[in-house]
Amino acid sequence: SAFLAYSHTKRTSVKVKDPGLSNAEVSRLLARMWKEAPEEDKKGYIEQEYQLRQKYLSEIAVWRENKEREIKEERHHREEFALKRIAAQGSAQAQIKAQHSQHNNNSSEISRNLKHADYDTTS
Repeated sequence: SAFLAYSHTKRTSVKVKDPGLSNAEVSRLLARMWKEAPEEDKKGYIEQEYQLRQKYLSEIAVWRENKEREIKEERHHREEFALKRIAAQGSAQAQIKAQHSQHNNNSSEISRNLKHADYDTTS
């Protein structure tokens, strides 16, 4: 805030003038000095605070946009990875089903062949 910038520039001179003051007393004195300072003296600090606030607002807007884009990119990457994994699992399951189907077909064929075979059990 404008007051903080003002107190930062005046704190050392206040402590030099009266080194026995505690930090709380210095802060109270600085607050009174700010309140009693002419508007012309405050104007520079207020303008400085306004400029810093505008810079902050601009920079935070850019940061938020970048952060949002970064989050979206990370989410997209995770989703792509998950979809590829699901597709790979589906492909592996399809291969297993095909192998089971092949095995079942072979087993059925063997069973049919055994049923139709003419075995002589009397020999």
